[in-house]
Amino acid sequence: MSIVLDAAIGLALVFLLVSLLASALQEAFSNALNSRGKLLENAIAQLLNGELLKHDGIRAKIRDMFRVKAHLAADGSPLKDTLAGQVLGHGLLNGLFKGERLPSYIRSEMFADALIDCLRRRAREDTPTQTGLLWAVRNLEGHKASYALETIVIAAGTNIADVRKQIVDLYEATMDRVSGWYSRMVRWRTFAFGLAIAVCFQVDAMHITQTLMDSESLRSSLVTAAQAQSKAGLPGGADVAQATNRLTSLGLPIGWSACSISDVKLADAAGKPTACDASQWSLSKIALMVVGWLVVALAVTQGAPFWFDLINRFIAARGAGPKPVTQSADVPAKAAPGAKPLWTSLSADENVVPPGMTSDDVINVQSRLGVPQTAVVDLETRNAVRRFQKLIRVAATGALDAAIAREILRPKR
Repeated sequence: MSIVLDAAIGLALVFLLVSLLASALQEAFSNALNSRGKLLENAIAQLLNGELLKHDGIRAKIRDMFRVKAHLAADGSPLKDTLAGQVLGHGLLNGLFKGERLPSYIRSEMFADALIDCLRRRAREDTPTQTGLLWAVRNLEGHKASYALETIVIAAGTNIADVRKQIVDLYEATMDRVSGWYSRMVRWRTFAFGLAIAVCFQVDAMHITQTLMDSESLRSSLVTAAQAQSKAGLPGGADVAQATNRLTSLGLPIGWSACSISDVKLADAAGKPTACDASQWSLSKIALMVVGWLVVALAVTQGAPFWFDLINRFIAARGAGPKPVTQSADVPAKAAPGAKPLWTSLSADENVVPPGMTSDDVINVQSRLGVPQTAVVDLETRNAVRRFQKLIRVAATGALDAAIAREILRPKR
């Protein structure tokens, strides 16, 4: 059982490192191609023009795939002279562009103000009125988007502030859908990057698993590395070079060789087998290798946090994790000499109200955390705060202050 658990820890570490590298590549690729900006532009085009940007022909689609500049200013662009193009080119939003590079985020209030002003200009009015806005909307090309705007203007009546509010709500609902688009795009790209890493580095999950089961020294080194990674925490930044170094510095059975595709050994002058014969392919070995690549790619789509949490659970199950602190009914247990405490005390005194907070604030926090409402930060409260900090992936110190209290008391959506 110990061998299987150690092998599982090693394999989970491999998936974590590949996930970190895939995440770093995905982030770099998205930033280089301005993926968020293009999704936002497409969403606004659909919201105001009633259709996504159209690109005729394979060459146009490939060219747009690597486009980072906005369509709105280009001659002959699909957005030029449309309502979406006028809104994106409005002076209120102009400062969000980096040259002609698309913005990745537009505040809903700024969008609503720019849209209302564009409709006012189309109606040639000095100030926006219901009549003018309705005329401008009805003179748009008939599609579902114009019908939605017409419904908003009619429902709001003469109250332009209500029109603005409903446009804000419509825009935010659209942005929720864009978040879904982006999540699906990231998942597919992450799978593609995971598969590319598996192929380029020859990261074969099947071969790695077999090697881990056979090699005690490799299992031991990977378990040690996993324990160190668990203590260090999940890296926050996405750095391609650093992630690559992590993957290649652990002595993992990765990388291309003749033995990756062949089981036939070449013999030296003494008749001893030395290397594999690359000309003697093994179809079964290649098929199993492809399965191993797919396993790696699918594992990467789970994300680095998933594998980091799984490593922590495996280590705890193995008995290498931190032991729970015991306590009597009334008195907190004292930590063993040299042991790391579960929290960092805010003062020399126990059972205090943190600076900048009142007793009522502490009671509200304790109520939200589901611990006894003692109005002071006691042991149970600190441990509950520590669990919450681990949940939101910040340093799990157990220290309660005004900032973490705001996070705990933030209304749930």
